[in-house]
Amino acid sequence: DGPHRARDCPRKEKLNALVAAEAGSSEPDSEGPTRVNPIQLLSTIREVAQAKPFPGLLYVKVVLNSVEIYAMIDSGASHNFVNERIVGKLGLKVDKYTSKIKAVNVVARPVQGMARDVPLQVGAWKGQLNLMIVPLDNFDVIFGIDFLVRNKAVPMPH
Repeated sequence: DGPHRARDCPRKEKLNALVAAEAGSSEPDSEGPTRVNPIQLLSTIREVAQAKPFPGLLYVKVVLNSVEIYAMIDSGASHNFVNERIVGKLGLKVDKYTSKIKAVNVVARPVQGMARDVPLQVGAWKGQLNLMIVPLDNFDVIFGIDFLVRNKAVPMPH
């Protein structure tokens, strides 16, 4: 992370810093002192830093078929997807599935297969889900609206 000003802090939302503003000004005083809630600061200092693959997106740490991995939550995705590159790492049993998947502004591609009833754990909750095996460019696992609706799950970013 390195040294940086409070206003440029990559953990700004975590620190919830209160920047002192000049009287009558709506802009924070960049030269003025920064005050931070000590409890929140202690929480941030004690936290083990883990880089998320894409800041700003919703991710959840899950155990998928006994492998711990981050899954992206995408309520705009119709189904649950897993990148074909990590099927072996996850030890998934793949069934044939003849369908195509189309992303925005991309030609429809064939689905490589379907992994059915894959064991899943999110925190203390345990269940199963089906995953379509597809070539993904940037993500390994995507949970779509299918996951949210079937499990009555609601993402709560914090």
